[in-house]
Amino acid sequence: TPINKATIVSPERTYRFYTDSANNKLPAYDSKGNPIKYFVDEDPIDGYLSEILGYDIYNTKGDILISKIDAATGKPLAGAKLAIIDGSTQIEQWISGPSAHVVDAVLTAGKTYTLRELEAPEGYEIAPDQTFTVPANGSPITVTMSDKPIVGSVELTKVDEATRDKIAGAEFALYTEKGVRIYATGSAGSYTVTNTSSNGVFATDSTGKLVVSNLPYGTYYFKETKAPKGYALSTEKKGFTILKSGVLVTVTYTNTKAVGSVKLRKIASGGNKTLAGAVFELYSATPKTAAQAAVSTVFSNAYYRYGTYRTNSAGEIYIDNLPWDDYYFIEVDAPKGYKIRKDVNGDDLAYPFTIDAFTSGETVNVGDIINEPEDTPPPPTPTPTPTPTPTTTPTPTPTPTPTPTPTYTPTPTPTPTPGVLGERVKKGGVVNGVLGVRAKPTSGVLGVRVGPVTGDASNIVLWLLLLTACVATIVATIATGKKKKTVPQSK
Repeated sequence: TPINKATIVSPERTYRFYTDSANNKLPAYDSKGNPIKYFVDEDPIDGYLSEILGYDIYNTKGDILISKIDAATGKPLAGAKLAIIDGSTQIEQWISGPSAHVVDAVLTAGKTYTLRELEAPEGYEIAPDQTFTVPANGSPITVTMSDKPIVGSVELTKVDEATRDKIAGAEFALYTEKGVRIYATGSAGSYTVTNTSSNGVFATDSTGKLVVSNLPYGTYYFKETKAPKGYALSTEKKGFTILKSGVLVTVTYTNTKAVGSVKLRKIASGGNKTLAGAVFELYSATPKTAAQAAVSTVFSNAYYRYGTYRTNSAGEIYIDNLPWDDYYFIEVDAPKGYKIRKDVNGDDLAYPFTIDAFTSGETVNVGDIINEPEDTPPPPTPTPTPTPTPTTTPTPTPTPTPTPTPTYTPTPTPTPTPGVLGERVKKGGVVNGVLGVRAKPTSGVLGVRVGPVTGDASNIVLWLLLLTACVATIVATIATGKKKKTVPQSK
């Protein structure tokens, strides 16, 4: 049963209790002579823990600690702006540091409050609101709030710069903006960044793509370390930034096809004597000029003059920076004293080669092209010295009777029908037509040969018109002949 009650109203630390308001002292024994035991109790004080030792009462503040940590590592996380909210009222606000924060505000024991993150540190997601209740006995508590690091993904697509076709087999290294290399686990096309990753090579798969996931917040860049076969290595750095979790950032990387080169050597038959001054024309399957492109709409199997080249003093021709394509050489002028090799039909021999993914970046060797010497004409037969004939007296010749001369009617020479594609190349000739267009090479007796020359567009149209006119004339003649047979004879 409470005997007396005191309320703290001043900073005094010592209080006395009496039995009544007259300040009568507390009795030591009851009516039966038994000692009376007295107890001092304290009503709970918000934010404090009470401890009574004998007649001394100690009030210790019940600390509330707020700890901010990294959800991935569990380590303290500085830089978060936090606040304690009571309903709609903000009680206290602070910025997290390297250790737990001690709440300064006096919180009511037994009451529930809200811990709210107002701003997350850079690279972290804002944590959801978190509630906590102050213990009724005022004992200290620690409230822990964790922030998840922002992680995202990047998808790189490798394409051909000209065709936009996707390219497999490209390899890349990945770096932070400060040049720190990123490592991951996985295989071509799919990689994941982890703390134990050791693979620093990222390769595109068969679809020309690669994805790197679990990349922390920040700015990065790709650098190509190995180009796909047939392509030139890119020196470009492709940067990107991870800003939000769950977002797939896309990057497109282009590559240009690697160019190739070709060489040939001209030698004389019967040895390794090299021949300077041989002239070759190089043809490709792709039009080089606008005029050639126009012709390509008519002739699907045409080849187009790429350039004209002459063998040097070593008998060689070397051409570099050749794009991917099918090509062939033909010889158009032999060195002095030698003749151009021909197919048995008199067609030019072609020397084909290809620049593609397997030959680009290398020099294609067409090989040795042999020339035969020109035929040496036989020496003239000596003319014998004639023996003088003695002079005799001539016998007079009678005057002959003139014979009538018969009338001769000449037989007309038939006009040859021109070919639609033009003439074949004559011996020692050059390409007919200003556009420099030839047919696709075909297999011949001595090797690959070049068939009819297509010529330029105007000549082709002319031949077509002539052919049409000839056909029309023949049809008209036949029709006229039939019509004459049906006309009745006059009586």
